[in-house]
Amino acid sequence: MIVGAFDLATCTGFAIGSSGGEPVYGAHKLPRTGRDYGHFGDAFAVWLRGMLDEHKIGLVVYETPILPATTNIETLKKLYSLGTVCEMVCRRANIDVMETDMQTVRSHFIKVTRAPKDVDPKKRRAWMKARIVAECHARGWRPEDDNAADALSIWDFALATTDRDYAARTAGPLLTGASA
Repeated sequence: MIVGAFDLATCTGFAIGSSGGEPVYGAHKLPRTGRDYGHFGDAFAVWLRGMLDEHKIGLVVYETPILPATTNIETLKKLYSLGTVCEMVCRRANIDVMETDMQTVRSHFIKVTRAPKDVDPKKRRAWMKARIVAECHARGWRPEDDNAADALSIWDFALATTDRDYAARTAGPLLTGASA
């Protein structure tokens, strides 16, 4: 099955593929629409539907949007709406959809959920993003930005939790029973 993973944001990261091949990945910037929330949601819906059709996606997994601590109401409304629009588009296309959270994906992909306490609080987000990008590079992927890297981490998590063969191939010796 082809899995589409999406890091929902105004610049949405995506990673698409099956357990037997290399993912297609990147980032898609949504248009600046100000308070025109309908235009924003529609632009995302049209783009997402195109991705579903083009890649024959059978399962969509998206990460709950992370809302900035300080932002304006326009940004909040846009970010909150992306998950709903994603689920609506998938429902209309009869495609299964799953939501996951950042902590679960990070725990799976980089084995940590927070930056160490000795990292300056203002640099913790960047520290986490750098870890995710570094893990992508270790796996041979070259994401153009942290949005694509986050989508790759979601894609890897989705395959590890829905595809036994992928999970067994990527688990390593401790989980597969292989000797060192």
